[in-house]
Amino acid sequence: MQSDWVSRCSRRRASRINRTAERALLYGVLGVATVLALLDGEPRGGARWVMLALVASMVAWNLVFERRRISEGSPWPVLLYWAGLIVMWFFLAGIDPTYFSLLLGLYPQIFRLLRLRHAIPGAVALTVVVVWREVLLSGQPLTENWSAAGGGVLSLLFGTLFAIWITRIIDQSADRRQLIE
Repeated sequence: MQSDWVSRCSRRRASRINRTAERALLYGVLGVATVLALLDGEPRGGARWVMLALVASMVAWNLVFERRRISEGSPWPVLLYWAGLIVMWFFLAGIDPTYFSLLLGLYPQIFRLLRLRHAIPGAVALTVVVVWREVLLSGQPLTENWSAAGGGVLSLLFGTLFAIWITRIIDQSADRRQLIE
């Protein structure tokens, strides 16, 4: 009885720590990217204000959905959350390429918020949007920009294999824990 309670408390604490770390990563990278973009001096005038408005919108969007405590059990709110974040990221990366660094915080969230069978298509969709943004920024058509397409395919391949591997390790650990209890 007490062991079960301790186990539930440990899982809740671990989940809370993971959410906090992911928030810190996302907000930290967003803050650093914004400071670097402002120091770079490239977005000027109206573009600078649009960039700051998008950053504020992204923070507000994230806070709203954090309060709703979206999770893998409810994919529609997760889909809405992701659609908003990806659209805002797309425009931010178009204003300043520094915002490509936000992908460090966005990809892990896909696999935290969705089960693997939904997370892989989510990662594919995000990668397609990333490649699209890279092609638009390069000014070349996709047929002449093989590095963006190749990078996207390699990223998808290795990212998917890594996600499957990690998920299997987590599932095996959960199975072992059940056998021990």
